[in-house]
Amino acid sequence: MEKACGDDDKLINDIEKFGFAVILIEATNYLPSFGYTVGLFAKYNHPELIAFGLSTKTLHAILNTGGELVKEGQVLKTEICYSDFFENGDAQFLAVDPRYTRDYFGYVLCLL
Repeated sequence: MEKACGDDDKLINDIEKFGFAVILIEATNYLPSFGYTVGLFAKYNHPELIAFGLSTKTLHAILNTGGELVKEGQVLKTEICYSDFFENGDAQFLAVDPRYTRDYFGYVLCLL
């Protein structure tokens, strides 16, 4: 994988080593915390995952679980209720409106 911008060797090395990486953004006064995967599309032709509004520790665990499922060959589909994704709850994946892709994934778009 070739770097396209920035100087983030660790991120690129993590993607090469683990198959994907997770970027976490702490909450601000106007934006909830969120996190997203980097590398799922480049390595597995699967859409990246993004999650909002939980602690960064929880977001990291959720995104790692989803990324590992993708690495194992599972395709996570939108608009389907996954009752076995969490121990005590359901999960559903939604498509990101293309108008907001650059807002949330701008960093990853310049790396890959």
